Amino acid sequence: MVFLSLLTETSISIIHKKVDFSIELREGISLSQVDRLLEEMGELEFVESTLYISKDDALDNFKENYEGISSFLTEYKLENPLYSSIEVVTLTPEYHQDIIYFLSQDLYKDWIDLDQAQQNLFHRDRLEKLINFTDGVKIFAIYISIFFVIIAFLIIFNTIRILIFHRKDELELMYLL
Repeated sequence: MVFLSLLTETSISIIHKKVDFSIELREGISLSQVDRLLEEMGELEFVESTLYISKDDALDNFKENYEGISSFLTEYKLENPLYSSIEVVTLTPEYHQDIIYFLSQDLYKDWIDLDQAQQNLFHRDRLEKLINFTDGVKIFAIYISIFFVIIAFLIIFNTIRILIFHRKDELELMYLL
């Protein structure tokens, strides 16, 4: 049971860490603006980490992950179609809406593609299903643990009762002496 609980908690924490939030940056944003945004987002209590990915880094990651597909860019001498972005990992996925609220400030509206960031939230139904599933697994594990604890107490109690019943004659004799 402890193994199941540990496995569930580990799986849930891995799932929560993999569910991050990506924010596309507009063309022409300077590195100082990016640094300021990263610093201010890092100060938010619900943000675990932030990572800036430049256009070139995004293209390198794309080429690394999709080797066969990425060759068309060099074949047709196309420019990098990818955007710079910031990946934000929150403590829990429930905070993604708070990130959107933070980014909707007037200061950041020219820096980020807020429409794209909000579109990412439309896929939240899948995320909420995942959150509900992990919460359900936690509750199920708690109920199973409680069930096994009750069974253990019943077994111990009945074992003691059976021992007392079988030694009833010996206990009566000892009581008389």
